[in-house]
Amino acid sequence: NMYGGTIKNNTAKNGGAFYSVTAGTVNLEGGTISGNQSTSTSSNGYTGGGAIYLRGGGKLTISGTQIIGNSAAKDGGAIFTGCRNFTISGNATITGNTAGRRGGAVCLYSDTGLDAKLDMTGGTISGNSVTNDGGGVYVGKRCTLTLDGSAAFTGNKAKWGGAIYLTDNSSLTMTNGELTQNNASEQGGGVFSYSDSSSSSLSGGTIKNNTAGKNGGAVYINKGTLKISGDPVVKDNTVADNANNVELNSGKTLTISDAMSSGASIGVTTGNTNYPVVFSNAYETDYKDYFFSDAGKTINYNSNKQLEIGKDAAHEHTGGTATCTAKAVCEICNQEYGEKDPANHAGGTEVR
Repeated sequence: NMYGGTIKNNTAKNGGAFYSVTAGTVNLEGGTISGNQSTSTSSNGYTGGGAIYLRGGGKLTISGTQIIGNSAAKDGGAIFTGCRNFTISGNATITGNTAGRRGGAVCLYSDTGLDAKLDMTGGTISGNSVTNDGGGVYVGKRCTLTLDGSAAFTGNKAKWGGAIYLTDNSSLTMTNGELTQNNASEQGGGVFSYSDSSSSSLSGGTIKNNTAGKNGGAVYINKGTLKISGDPVVKDNTVADNANNVELNSGKTLTISDAMSSGASIGVTTGNTNYPVVFSNAYETDYKDYFFSDAGKTINYNSNKQLEIGKDAAHEHTGGTATCTAKAVCEICNQEYGEKDPANHAGGTEVR
């Protein structure tokens, strides 16, 4: 149990500050864990944990501790764990950690018969980075990540999955929280779904202002399934400065899994541009106003009671007000258009 104090600048092959493979219990309610290192470069899967290495079941609870600037040569810059009872809440902060392979902040990696699970209802995972997969969290085989409450991922970086990377049989369920300003140099600025057996479910929360170098500014469904319900907001994400929010690889579709509600706004890009591109299921309610096409196409509710991205030409931008520093923003697709208005000096600070 840690209520305060500092654990810093320690080094081990695995678990720079904490190490347990026998169902240990670690409760972190305060204090700082910083500058610790995992130095192992073993190629096996169970390698890492700059600050914490916890396997064999057990319990890990983080509600107030600051875990800062730790590093792992392989996986889990801050935490490598296979425990099923792992929670992050309150004002916990996991920031500025680095890993050489997977999970800049956290690597969830199942032991035999023990499928790791992280429930995050608060706290912040920010400014972490990794060479390859999952700048914030790497969700390993058969592992689960759930986001609710005030859980936040911001400013994390990776090659694939700036905030979150999903691999075989792994899942993400987001009912609240936010992913903002994360970056993937390749694909999935916020979330990257790698496998046919991985699944993502969005029923709330906000994914905004994330970027990727090639595909999926917010979410890239390379493989796997994406289910939408409730009132999630996925907009203002980009690839190479172009609107790109949820991107579905060719052959991948989006499913409305339950009722949607006011406030939902989801931008969609499809690898398949042979319009119309139909969402995967029929639904009794017309939810077209909750989606928009990143390519400026129209979202339709067809005669089969399915939503589709229409084959019509891009709509005409409308609404918004241009200023001397910014173009107008279209009220339909939320993208800038037209020219700046040098005569409209709105906001800012006068300089004499």
